Amino acid sequence: MSQESVANLPPLTAWRVENLRLTALLSPAAQIPQRNVWAKLVGISPDRKFQYPTPGGYQERGGFQDGKLFLNVQPTRLDWVFTLVGERELTVPLFSKKSFPDSLSYFLKLMLPWLETSPPILRLAFGTSLVQPLENKQAVCQQIAAYLPWAQQLDIENGSDFLYKINRPKESASGISGMKINRLSQWSAITWKEFLRIQDEELLGRGKTRPSLSYWACRLELDINTALDFEDEIPGKQLAKLFEELVEMGKEIATEGDIR
Repeated sequence: MSQESVANLPPLTAWRVENLRLTALLSPAAQIPQRNVWAKLVGISPDRKFQYPTPGGYQERGGFQDGKLFLNVQPTRLDWVFTLVGERELTVPLFSKKSFPDSLSYFLKLMLPWLETSPPILRLAFGTSLVQPLENKQAVCQQIAAYLPWAQQLDIENGSDFLYKINRPKESASGISGMKINRLSQWSAITWKEFLRIQDEELLGRGKTRPSLSYWACRLELDINTALDFEDEIPGKQLAKLFEELVEMGKEIATEGDIR
């Protein structure tokens, strides 16, 4: 990407978080973490706990920042997920009022200490879904073309349902021999409507359309993960540093677009 293209892109703070995720695929030698992991890490009791049907599997969740923090535990996999929750329609995205860097900062303050005492891990991943609200479809198309310069050759504005997904593997800079990183990114243009309440329900009965507001946004979904061909346990002392590398790769894509 040219320096001019990068210069035309907004700062990282333009993105808002739908969710943040740390995924750990556990070693066969790992013991399933016992309950109360959530409380020990966050410092307060979770709002809810329940058992999964699988032996040893469970979930703990509770309030965190302006959303919820989930701990999902299975015999071979563990997920920490921060997400926004609500009772609004599923077609309406829910995203943090804080910027991506701010939400990420709070998430890392929990995840990095946890990795220092985590069970043995075979694979590690950082995932996130980000939304960048814009004023209309034209602005969304222009923004996507800035992140994906080749898309300027496409007639996006007169099309619909735009979706682009790619993995760009890269050698890890962690110093772990043979470690490669998958950098999966998925770019899309989204739109949704928020229907407004009106006081006179009788008008609706006469066929009057409920008033609504239309919104547009770019969405970026990232899954930055250690490659499958690394078959050993990841050295425990390097887990936190490795996760920081995954996060930095995600931030780089969110800042500069589809980079090689």
